[in-house]
Amino acid sequence: MSPDGQVLGAARPRKVLWRCTRVFRISIACSFVSATMAGMLHEMLRAKTLSELLGQDAGILTETIVWSAFSGILASLIVFRSTRSYNRWWEGCTVAHRMRAEWVEATATSFSLISHCGSDVMKVARFKDVMIRLVSMMHMAALAELHLEGRESSVGSDDFNTTCPGYQKLVAEMDEESLAAYHASHCKVELLCGWVQHLIMAHYHSGVMNTPPPLLTRSFQQLANGMVQYHQCLCLARTHFPKPYDIICRAMLLAHWLIAPLVTSQWSAHASWAALFTFFQVLVLWVLNGIAFELQNPFGSDDTDIDHGRLQAELDVTLIMMADPIACRAPVFDSTSPYSTSVASGDISFS
Repeated sequence: MSPDGQVLGAARPRKVLWRCTRVFRISIACSFVSATMAGMLHEMLRAKTLSELLGQDAGILTETIVWSAFSGILASLIVFRSTRSYNRWWEGCTVAHRMRAEWVEATATSFSLISHCGSDVMKVARFKDVMIRLVSMMHMAALAELHLEGRESSVGSDDFNTTCPGYQKLVAEMDEESLAAYHASHCKVELLCGWVQHLIMAHYHSGVMNTPPPLLTRSFQQLANGMVQYHQCLCLARTHFPKPYDIICRAMLLAHWLIAPLVTSQWSAHASWAALFTFFQVLVLWVLNGIAFELQNPFGSDDTDIDHGRLQAELDVTLIMMADPIACRAPVFDSTSPYSTSVASGDISFS
């Protein structure tokens, strides 16, 4: 659920289905054209028109070794690309969630430390409010940078930030100097991470967060771990699939699309079988290549990529929940109940 009560990702499955359907539409169209060519060539072969046109070179179309080798090489290239693209997509999703988890844990650690220091309630509440804003903006800036690196068109990260729901609420009451520095900075995530660290240290030196330094360093460690995950995401977004490999795959797919009707028409006894075999040969290879192209960068603007809006909304819901007073204390159980007595005496089994 989003902060305004809407169900997150409700229309996502339909968009993903439409995106996958587009890949299939293109593949089916190419396969249909190739199958039609195979049927027509088979009829020309029966009428001796193709044999007279090719002459002595027509015999090469019946050689299975050359065609099998070509098809095997192409299939290996496509399968390898599909495997690598899926691995990149899965790794990008995993690292993005780890980045969010590290920053959520850093916030939770800071909240638990300051909530039990006995400091002024208003100062503690102000600390939580500022930290929630900064962590949310840091996560939003990270997603914006990844979104920018993953898009084919050039779109500024500020455009992504300002169009995100709740952006104006986050920057409300921020001083103009800091806001101008944020918009002018080319390293927004690093800037916001530094602000969070300065916020923690300022409250530590003022006595509001009078926590032993070994415990306080845990928050800094979790912030640093989140930054490491963020830069791993940047590495995936900026390191594209090798262009020469993509060109070779496309060239061999086009050659396969042209040659498959010629070869299949020689092997089949009927035009319908020639068209059917050609259709499925071309369809499988083109679908796998299209899916691999969609998955090779998980931070783009495609509907098969990471849902940045949902990640941000879930983070905001989590941060708001952690600032609630009920989340800043441990629950109390009735120590006189039979269950508590059994636990204290060791006479209870959880099996």
